[in-house]
Amino acid sequence: LKFEGNRSVALVNKSCDFLKEECLIPASWWVEKNKGMVLDGNGLWTLADPPEDDIPKPEDDIPKPEED
Repeated sequence: LKFEGNRSVALVNKSCDFLKEECLIPASWWVEKNKGMVLDGNGLWTLADPPEDDIPKPEDDIPKPEED
């Protein structure tokens, strides 16, 4: 799905729920914290990357406590 011109398709769902699930744009996202939507360097609204604390880490990456 693409708009004519330089507008982001995400703006359709800014205050409604018209886009299909396959577009991956949450409904009515223009609220507190914009439901994870951020304005990227190209001026398009996209889902933000999750905070590093929320990204699961494999067991191998977790430091083990030192034994005495």
